[in-house]
Amino acid sequence: MENREMAVRLFESISTLYALPDCRKMAEYSRGELLVLLTLEKCGPLTPGQLINITDSSSAHVAKIIRKLTSKGLVSRNADPADKRRVVAELTEKGHQTAREQYEQIIDQVAGLMNSLGEEKSRQVISAIDDVIRIIRNRKEAGL
Repeated sequence: MENREMAVRLFESISTLYALPDCRKMAEYSRGELLVLLTLEKCGPLTPGQLINITDSSSAHVAKIIRKLTSKGLVSRNADPADKRRVVAELTEKGHQTAREQYEQIIDQVAGLMNSLGEEKSRQVISAIDDVIRIIRNRKEAGL
């Protein structure tokens, strides 16, 4: 199979995977909301600019997510202690709890999938994804 054919097959497989109900609704929150929740859980309070850089999202998208999570009582926006002119997004206690619960729910679902695949195929999937991440990062660093 040629690279272009494999690219089409991979694209179709990923599209099908994301369209499956179990993947679309793996958690109660959108992928963007989960990304911000889990990033704040891991990193602690961050400015919107830091969230934009870490999540590789647009400023409008991050602002929308912060607004939504704030309205749900999961994130608070506070003055940056280091520079009162800046604002940081920070998880509330409910946000910390929600982030941990959502993470555990996702891990449980993925663990079930890995169990169905078996150890050898699971290791192959992880290795292939790690390779793709490495290649993408190397291309970005090289300016490609």
